[in-house]
Amino acid sequence: LPSFDDVDQKNGFDYHSDDVHYDAEQNRLSMELKHAYPNESGLVKFVRTGELNNGEIRITDDIELDSQKKITFHFMTLNQPNIAENGAIQLNDQRKLHYDGNVLKASVEKIQLEDPTISKNWNTDAVYRILLTAEKMQNNRFEFTIK
Repeated sequence: LPSFDDVDQKNGFDYHSDDVHYDAEQNRLSMELKHAYPNESGLVKFVRTGELNNGEIRITDDIELDSQKKITFHFMTLNQPNIAENGAIQLNDQRKLHYDGNVLKASVEKIQLEDPTISKNWNTDAVYRILLTAEKMQNNRFEFTIK
């Protein structure tokens, strides 16, 4: 999930999703996520919709904030991603993550795994975090497609 001026979602009973709907015909799941964050996030509305169609994954986030904030979306992958072009990140030989390169700036962080059991089971010593950042946004719809 994204962070808003570096405020992340929280865990615990007080932080949760609401208004969860699944449409089996459309293979679509949607939920309100503003209550998954503390009040200092500034969220007025955060509806996430996920769809799976013909092997393509689409995530749509409708976000409304009480003021302009930096929004950073986080995606994790085992394979080292390659920022192939503005608006597309190569995830592996077959799949790319597509996003609006006019609004979001991409970067990648390598995270060393410190637990030897996880490293052994996953057959890797690191994972990668893709960060897609929008500066000074208040209201927007963000779409991410993996195909």
